Order: sequence, then C-alpha cells, then structure tokens
Amino acid sequence: MITGRVTSNLEAVVRRRVIGGASNREAWIEAVIDTGFTNDLTLPSDLVDALELPRIGITDCILGNGQAAILKSYNATVIWLNTPRIITVLEAAGVPLVGMSLLRDSRLTIEVRDGRAVTIEPIE
Repeated sequence: MITGRVTSNLEAVVRRRVIGGASNREAWIEAVIDTGFTNDLTLPSDLVDALELPRIGITDCILGNGQAAILKSYNATVIWLNTPRIITVLEAAGVPLVGMSLLRDSRLTIEVRDGRAVTIEPIE
C-alpha cells in the first residue's frame, strides 16, 4: 500500500522514489495525483537532469488549461506498491504529477479534508 496526505489546497499527494539513467541516481519526490492526466508521471526539468533520465522521444499533450503542448519523454523507474516499475516521464514545469496510467490496476482512496489520508492499493 502507498499512503499520502491531502494538503491544505485539497491536493492528494504521495511521496515516491524515482530512479533514473545508467547511473541509477535516485530522488524522493512528492507528486500530486491528477486524475485528468492519462500518462504516468511528470517531472520538472531540474529533476530530469539530476536523475540523468534517458530521453525516449516526444509526446503530444493537451494541458489542463486546454492548450496543446509537445513534451519531452523519458524512461525512469519508480518504486510503486513495493515493486520497481519502468514508466514514462514527461518533462513539464510545476510540481510532479501522478497520472492515471501509473494508477492502473490500483484502488485510490482520498479522504478530502486537509491532512487526511490518501491510500493506493493494488486491485486483487
């Protein structure tokens, strides 16, 4: 199980370890769960660089504000439900976002009140 918390801005946040590149550099990140984001994870450029993520291409996206964007995409490994998982990371400004593809085959529970629990469990 993954646990997190709801912020005072009513954002559901989880903390995860991301591992990247041949150097196996790693970082703990706090990411906001975004059910409107269909990919795995976004990271800002400074974290992409620090983790030395290998670039795999570009991805066409529609941002939350409705604007089209082309974002660089990378491979990374995230520790998800106690298992290393290879994912696609999109480079985007702002806070890291967890998307629906990373949540696939999971049950997400959010107690929507400041400081309350966020839980992610595998679907059996």
